[in-house]
Amino acid sequence: MWMLPGLVATSHAGAETVKMLNPDFHKDTPIERLARYWAASWGLEHTYWVIFGTQLQIVQKANTGSVTTAFVQEQYNKSAALGNNQSFEQYLGFLTSSQLLKQGTGDTFVITITGRQLLMYITLQGYTLLKGL
Repeated sequence: MWMLPGLVATSHAGAETVKMLNPDFHKDTPIERLARYWAASWGLEHTYWVIFGTQLQIVQKANTGSVTTAFVQEQYNKSAALGNNQSFEQYLGFLTSSQLLKQGTGDTFVITITGRQLLMYITLQGYTLLKGL
């Protein structure tokens, strides 16, 4: 995805969490901190604009517990009926390659830190969770 080494994506309200996985973050210059923050925010912004509404619903549901492959398939079918011409593998692959979900146990998927941060970012920016497809 768009994440830099030693950085977990963050949102506007999580500026203090840009520190994340870099133990030497406090040694970074203000420019380096700004660059990390900008990269994280841009990544979340980009993800919001390219994610389908049905995929966002999957991430939302995963935020309250795991989701099954069957649920993902149901959401995919809804988006296909609205004009999505991706394969199911591409549809699911976006969620995993964007690091919003990861494989859980069995046929389930669970939300990641990046998935939670995307939901927080959307809320803090005042964006809608109800998108097309």
